[in-house]
Formats: sequence, C-alpha cells, structure tokens
Amino acid sequence: MFFRLASKLRFLWCSTNQHGVHSPFVFNYLTQGIYKKPAAKKEHEVLLKSISYFNVNTCYLGTEQASKLVRDLYPDLRHENPPYDLIYLNIQQWQEFYQRNADKIHNNTAIILYGIYHNRETKIKWETWSAQPQFNVSIDMFHCGVLFIREEQRKQHFKVRI
Repeated sequence: MFFRLASKLRFLWCSTNQHGVHSPFVFNYLTQGIYKKPAAKKEHEVLLKSISYFNVNTCYLGTEQASKLVRDLYPDLRHENPPYDLIYLNIQQWQEFYQRNADKIHNNTAIILYGIYHNRETKIKWETWSAQPQFNVSIDMFHCGVLFIREEQRKQHFKVRI
C-alpha cells in the first residue's frame, strides 16, 4: 500500500500533461485520443481510446474482461490474428508473450501494459522494458504504460497524467 502511494506521489511530481510533450506523435495521441471523454477504468479507457485513435484492425487482449468490452464496442475488430496493431497485457504477462510473438509486432504496434505500479517488481519490469533499445517511445501513465517501436523516432520516455 505504501509503495503505491509513494509511487503515485513521485509520478505526479515528475509527470506532465500534453503541454510538456515535445513529440508530435505523442502530443497527437494524447490530445486526439487519450484526453477525450473518459470511458471506464483508466487502463480500459486507454485501451478503448487507443483502438479508436490508431484505427486498429487486429489486437491481442490479455484479459477476458477487456476482450468482452472490446468485442461489444468493436465487433469487426480481429482478435489474436497477427500481426498485431495493438496488444493489451498485464506487465507480468508481457515477457513471455514477447518471447513467443516478437515477430508479430510491427513499427506502429501500440503495446499497452497495465499494472506497472502494482508493486516494486512490476515497476522494475516496466522500467526495464521501457529502456529496451527496440522500443523508441514509452509513455508512463501510472495506471498503464504504452510502448512503441517507432524506428523513425529517437528514443523518448514520457510520464503523462491522465
């Protein structure tokens, strides 16, 4: 409990909103996608808004609840049919998934990892993955994190309040 509270306070101190973001790609994603009217839980909100913003055709959803929510709102969206435009997983599931499916991820795949501040272990996993050289853009939103390969962009990490 103390870890999450301390992490939240540190996050709020270090994070910014769209005005502190100097990447046009991330600025547009935030202002035209994420900051639109709220939907549900924060991580589900990011999931749904990302599907809409990126015009996702194929996705991999790591929870039954997310699958049901997405199937109800986006019945034409293909699930578990690579290559993936969007991946939604718990940070704990990510490493195993990535080892099996790295070849099914493309330059513009949005990888949403939720539970990144659940405890020290998950925070370390997030920091490790966001620092990996194959991911040039990482966005820490406290409730979840988003990774992008984006080879055309230099490596940048953002902490953004949602």
